[in-house]
Amino acid sequence: MPIIPKTDNASIEYCETHTPVWLENAAELGLDPLAVTELETMTEAARAAMEAAESARLAAMSATLTLNNRIDTMRRRAQQLLGQIKATAALGAGNRLLATAQVPGRKPRARLSPPTQPSSVTMRLMPEGSVRLSWTSGNAAPSTGGFFRVERRLDGERGYTVIGGTPVREFIDGTIPLGTRWATYIVTPFRGRREGVPSVAVGVNFGVAPERMRAAA
Repeated sequence: MPIIPKTDNASIEYCETHTPVWLENAAELGLDPLAVTELETMTEAARAAMEAAESARLAAMSATLTLNNRIDTMRRRAQQLLGQIKATAALGAGNRLLATAQVPGRKPRARLSPPTQPSSVTMRLMPEGSVRLSWTSGNAAPSTGGFFRVERRLDGERGYTVIGGTPVREFIDGTIPLGTRWATYIVTPFRGRREGVPSVAVGVNFGVAPERMRAAA
């Protein structure tokens, strides 16, 4: 016994192929000619509906393509006009002109805070007599404008003197006078002119134990 295909087009083709044969041999096949004729009409209607659906699908694809192209064209022109408005605003009218055009004004850049307080400051006495300082500090990427000021106080001095700055978290002090017994350092973080919390004072002794690190008194 033949099985009617499950796909739409194949099932229509099956009926289109078989209804003429069934109608011609209805009596021999024990079929009611009216029923076969009715199936033939149904098959023609199904074929017409499928063709209409295919036409509609192609039309929808074409309409969608047209829609996308027109939206892209619209956006490009709107972006062009928006650029002209912003260029005009940049000549001096600024946010007032942007407000007239109902265009959001440029938000001021958020001011980044300075790097965090330098901590875990360590010092190492180098063979040639310089001191290498290193420390940890967050939010200190040089690309964001972060840097550190280094101050030093030597034995016999009353206060600290700025001896340099660095965008990275280390500094080498190669200006220690011969005969110095000890030195203490303070590292202060900056971003632009914004000053952060300085480190605690830390010191190095050039006496009996030249590489011994100690906190300054």
